[in-house]
Amino acid sequence: MDEIKKDKYDLNYSENIDIANSQEEVVNISLDNTQLGTGTITGTVLDATNTPVEGATIKLFDSKGAPYMHTVTNQLGNYTFAGLKSDSYSITCVKDKVVLTVPESIYLQENETKTHNFNIEKKINFAIPAYNQHLSHCAKYLLRATHLYLLCF
Repeated sequence: MDEIKKDKYDLNYSENIDIANSQEEVVNISLDNTQLGTGTITGTVLDATNTPVEGATIKLFDSKGAPYMHTVTNQLGNYTFAGLKSDSYSITCVKDKVVLTVPESIYLQENETKTHNFNIEKKINFAIPAYNQHLSHCAKYLLRATHLYLLCF
């Protein structure tokens, strides 16, 4: 007989929300993961003067490049991802919709804690007018050597 596998999350209905016309409503939800791992990735984001960067978004992607988790740095520039399974991940840092780092790979094993710090040298701002209208939903562009990286939300 085939094994029945449990879903990754236990889903329930949210509370009802009434929205009229062009109103906006922010709803914070949390998903209770039923299959948490035991690995942790932690680190600090510092700018060029070694000052902690508060409010930077750290994005974690799974081994297939799909968004997996994200978190925001605290006033000391620290962040933590806990409950991670043994797997390959990629990680990047964004602040004010500007990509600050090129995604980097991390391999995490069960019960392992890895530290991944970000040292931000400077923001790189430039535009590609021909593509701006088509990429308006993308953040900013980051140019490293001969590669152009785009981070879309």
